[in-house]
Amino acid sequence: MDSELAPWPLYDLSAAVQPDTPDTMRDHFRRFRATRKKGIEDAGHEALQRSWCAFIRRLNRMPHEGESLPQWLAYQEEMLRYHSLSELRWRIC
Repeated sequence: MDSELAPWPLYDLSAAVQPDTPDTMRDHFRRFRATRKKGIEDAGHEALQRSWCAFIRRLNRMPHEGESLPQWLAYQEEMLRYHSLSELRWRIC
């Protein structure tokens, strides 16, 4: 039971249904964290591991929901830019 609750090792793709190359998945993970305004440089290992698990779960749900990860990430990044204060300042001024 503990093994079911334990997070997957960081950057482990064994639980991913249709993973891309490891380098591409790491880049997608970096972008995934950035959409939540979090980086990977200063985060603790356990936080990154749990975030990786959330990322893999999201990735595995996407085919069932008719989404693709690159398109979803691009949409999230666009929404983040659209709602940023610097973008708002540029639109107002």
